[in-house]
Order: sequence, then C-alpha cells, then structure tokens
Amino acid sequence: MLSGNEEALESHYKAKRHSPVLGREEFIEKVRLARAKLNREIPRYQRRALEIKPERVIAKVAGMYGVAEEELLNGRRGQENEAREVAMYLVTRCCDRTLGESARLFGLGSYGAVGWVCHGLKVRMEREKKLETK
Repeated sequence: MLSGNEEALESHYKAKRHSPVLGREEFIEKVRLARAKLNREIPRYQRRALEIKPERVIAKVAGMYGVAEEELLNGRRGQENEAREVAMYLVTRCCDRTLGESARLFGLGSYGAVGWVCHGLKVRMEREKKLETK
C-alpha cells in the first residue's frame, strides 16, 4: 500500500454508504448527471443511454445491400425492398425503438406497418436461413 493514503482509506471505510462509482469527483458528477436524465420508471429509456443509434444501423444496412440510405428511409408502395425491411427490423429490435418510433423514422403513417414488416421478415428468416445470416 502506498503511504499517504491512510486518511483517505480510513475515511472511505468508516463511511456508512459507499459510492458504486469510482473515480475523481468530476467523473462521478458526470455519471450522476447522465443517470439523472433517464426515467427510472421505464427500463426502455434507461437502456437508451447505451444503445446503438438507428442512424448507424441504417448506414450499415445500406452498405451491406449497396443502396443509398434515403432508399431505406423512403419506401415506395407496392415495391418490395428487402434492405428497407431488414433496416426496420433491426432498428426496432437492436435499437430498442417502439413500432411507432420506427414508423416515424421510416416515414410510415402507422406503427402496424412496421409490425407487419417485422413479423414477415421474422417468418422469412425462419424459412430462409441464408437471409438470417446475411
């Protein structure tokens, strides 16, 4: 043990409550402020601080399929767009977005449309293992 730390260690162990966050005061305050912004009642919003951002998922899917990001965000009625469906599914599943939030992101009027796409893609992935590993 380093000499000169005795007082700090002694006061730490005499304290009745110990901080779960270790570090300098500036770091601890930064962590506390970030935590204070999250609603403690709703786990989904607590996870938002750590999640993958939808923009990142959309960019990755666009790169994998070789299409523009705008093509994923703006669909055309009656045209199948596998890349768009995969992006919707991943944003909803990996980014922890509600169906309504995903619908707004992809320019859809109804959250039901996102639910339908996600369900359809899930069924296709069960049938076509190649799609699941893509």
